[in-house]
Amino acid sequence: MKCKKIFDGRQLPRNKRADIEAELRSALTDSLEARSQGEPTQDQVVAVLKEFGRPEKVAASYWPEGQYLIGPRLFPLFRMVVGIALTVFVVGNQQERSIEKNLLRLGH
Repeated sequence: MKCKKIFDGRQLPRNKRADIEAELRSALTDSLEARSQGEPTQDQVVAVLKEFGRPEKVAASYWPEGQYLIGPRLFPLFRMVVGIALTVFVVGNQQERSIEKNLLRLGH
């Protein structure tokens, strides 16, 4: 049975990508063979793919710690830095507006 590629695997960990793709292909093929006598119908293929879930979720299950832009270990530090940056930005804007108002009053 020929198995078309349903996603390119870019969401999988690089160092395990080939093994995971082979494992997924084998699991899909086994599921399809268990449901059909010979060549599976399109409905059977769709049913098996729905059971496996969205490719993004399947790929995410192979990341041991998940995929994060900011990981759980660094998130508290990130939050603190963002809080400081926002405070500096807000205070800086208020001071700038105050200076502009004073300059306008003085006629500059």
